[in-house]
Amino acid sequence: MFVYVSPSAERKRQQLRQAARCCLSMLCIAGIVGCAATGYERLVQAAAQRQNRYDFESAERLHWQALQELRQASDVDEVELARQLSNHASALNLLGRAAEARAELEEALQLLEQQPDPPADRLYHVYANLGRSLELLGELEQAAAYYTTSIQLGTETLGLPPDQLGFQVAGLANIYARQGRDKLAQIFYRVAKLFYRWRYGENSYWWQRREKEFLDIRKANEIAGRQATE
Repeated sequence: MFVYVSPSAERKRQQLRQAARCCLSMLCIAGIVGCAATGYERLVQAAAQRQNRYDFESAERLHWQALQELRQASDVDEVELARQLSNHASALNLLGRAAEARAELEEALQLLEQQPDPPADRLYHVYANLGRSLELLGELEQAAAYYTTSIQLGTETLGLPPDQLGFQVAGLANIYARQGRDKLAQIFYRVAKLFYRWRYGENSYWWQRREKEFLDIRKANEIAGRQATE
């Protein structure tokens, strides 16, 4: 017998399934229910630990292994697959492998956009990481658009505090510097520095990476300007 399920009913079912998974995860973390981590979850946790220790090559390998395990699952959750594609792409960006990261992020974005009710938190991260990939590839207009969309989603929909927007703001500072829009670049640079300090502390490793990028871009601009006048 055929049973018609309306789009709104199916959307509610998906929301309930996601809420149930979230609640179960919280109960596991709190120790209220027994919940051994799967191989996939252990790989993701290990990758995050390596990344926090700045061992980006190991983090990338572990994220890749987790991604392959997820792809091979018979009942893969597309939202979770998109999340892990974004995780792996973030590690690829840190290694300068932006073209590979872009391909995975575009796949993640396609998976999310075909959901009845795309989760805003997942879109937020994919937009930010895709902005970074495009920035590294020199596609500055597109990169700025994705960074801006991520910021808007983070502030207007998710209500994130400003210190979680430093990644995107620093990216926009780099873009404006590359475009020769020095005053705007300086404003975004100072705001990014403040946000990074709030989140990671004074002169954190993460800020030092972003600051060096920005200063290198400005130095290259100065050299190019001098050469043009000679």
